Amino acid sequence: MMDFEKEFERQLRRRTGGGSTSAARAANKKAVAGAAARGQLHRERGSVVWGAIRVDSKKRQGRGAEALGQETVCEFLGQGSIGFEGRCAPVLLKRRGRDEAPPEGWTEDQVELQEMRDMVVQSRARGTWDAYARWWQTFSSYASSKGEQTHQWRRDSERDRQAMSHLLRRLVNTMRKQYAYGTVNMMVTAVARAAKDFGWPNPRDDDVLAAMLKGLAHLKGMNKKKQQAMLGEHVKAIMALRKRGGVTLVQWALLKAIVIVGWMAFLRVSEMLGGGKLKSGELKDGPSGLDVCDVTFVTDQGANNRLEVVVRSAKNDQAMEGHTTSVYADELEGEACAVQRLRDWMSLAQLKRSKGCTKGRLGCEDCGRKKCICDCTACGKMFRSVTHGKVQPHPMARSGLTRHLRALYARLEEDGVVPEGMAETVSGISLRAGGVTEAAAMGIERELLAGHGRWKSNSGPEQYDRQDKRKFKGVTAALQRSLQDHSEGKKRKR
Repeated sequence: MMDFEKEFERQLRRRTGGGSTSAARAANKKAVAGAAARGQLHRERGSVVWGAIRVDSKKRQGRGAEALGQETVCEFLGQGSIGFEGRCAPVLLKRRGRDEAPPEGWTEDQVELQEMRDMVVQSRARGTWDAYARWWQTFSSYASSKGEQTHQWRRDSERDRQAMSHLLRRLVNTMRKQYAYGTVNMMVTAVARAAKDFGWPNPRDDDVLAAMLKGLAHLKGMNKKKQQAMLGEHVKAIMALRKRGGVTLVQWALLKAIVIVGWMAFLRVSEMLGGGKLKSGELKDGPSGLDVCDVTFVTDQGANNRLEVVVRSAKNDQAMEGHTTSVYADELEGEACAVQRLRDWMSLAQLKRSKGCTKGRLGCEDCGRKKCICDCTACGKMFRSVTHGKVQPHPMARSGLTRHLRALYARLEEDGVVPEGMAETVSGISLRAGGVTEAAAMGIERELLAGHGRWKSNSGPEQYDRQDKRKFKGVTAALQRSLQDHSEGKKRKR
């Protein structure tokens, strides 16, 4: 008997309340075999179906809400229709800060249910939910223009499931004329997430849709536009630039510090400056940026003077386990020494670790950790905004960093260090991409790159490595040595 038939037998026994006696097993086996002989078992989206029973043909019991009788995410969240209505923000439980008090009159059961719902919502970042909701709205509007009302779709309607699959194919075809592959793929991901949460099979299991996406990737390419990597020669030239009028001394010190530290520590913009703010003024979920007390100056004998930068949370560290990256001092290159440049900025901005620092205190009620990892209001942010020469308490804006980096590259264009037009291809991500690209070109192994950049797998640096030509210089040199060895061998034979 095939594996899925055994699974049918097991599910049939559970449904009918049949026992595990040999007679019951024989009866169930006979029933499934008869259904197979009559052609009542059929394949559908990677599963084998017999009436109301659905079994995954790859010996998986249907992920998530596809398993029969399982409560769907939509049902658990009290959402009656497909989509992401009211799911983007938690009600009681917050990622940072104190939890909200429940409204008056709520029973303990209501509070407990809402807390569990909040944990489901917290499984993804707020930005992810918002993106899913926007793309679902796009799909829903398209469906409405074709005469389908998605809010009226029912979970148990095969006709509605077929309509969603057909509409998704048509929307992919419509979008491919104007949008890149990555954008279309994001839309499909949002619709697939909505379908799975509603208890429907994953639309990506549709062979036709999968083939269409593969064809789109071949037609338009999968690579998105990548920002220019800040190479070592660029950093060296920036560190050698002199301050011009209109830029205060403290602002100039900030720019040099953020460039060299971000470049050498492979820092994301969000890890340095935070995720920014929503239109409502609330902080976005995710990293909140470096605090002054997240950076420690370690002074050892010899060449071991260094910075230890604690990244408390990152895009790939939603659980906020935290990682430490070390950047060593360069005594020979004072202008390009990350330790010295950061000291200069902190001295001019009068930043130091405060006596009232809360980082690491025991029993924090806000973050619920054994040692506090909350933002430190006593020490404040490390890379702060500077307005008219005055250091502000809030971090530099992400858009401000891009603007300053492009201004620096405009000066490099004037000096002939980089070609014209490169300034427009630079943004905050150029620091992380440049550090990875330069280190890879110098022969640093991928495992070390991943550890230094706090990636969870060794493949992480690949999307940041811009494949600088110097990286492959050793290949040519090795081939040349091989030719020389062969020539010397022939001479010895003569």
